[in-house]
Amino acid sequence: MPLRFRGVELRPVLTEAIREHCPIVLQRGDGVYWHAACSPPHSRGYLTPIAYALGSNPRVNAFEHWWDRACDTLGTDTLCRAFDPRDAVFACILYGNFDLELSAEPSPLSIRPVPAGTLFHH
Repeated sequence: MPLRFRGVELRPVLTEAIREHCPIVLQRGDGVYWHAACSPPHSRGYLTPIAYALGSNPRVNAFEHWWDRACDTLGTDTLCRAFDPRDAVFACILYGNFDLELSAEPSPLSIRPVPAGTLFHH
């Protein structure tokens, strides 16, 4: 099952990465989320924007729920993968009304924009 990231939550991450000239990072550890590689949490006196996958925020979702979803989509290994925030798929998110869908099946990892508010495609 793919994971969904809301465009409205991903835009600040993309904006931060573009402004700071750094990649954005997809991370699976304590949740599944995107963040700007150059901005660790609490840097420069403000919180770094983080965009969690729907249902994968450990502060909101029960561990079993987000862990099972992450394992189903990404396997059990930790994940830390960098992407160029200027990639065309992210431009759709930044300048349009799109969410981001992440899938690891078929392998390798793939991301694609999907219209915001639509249901998952299986």
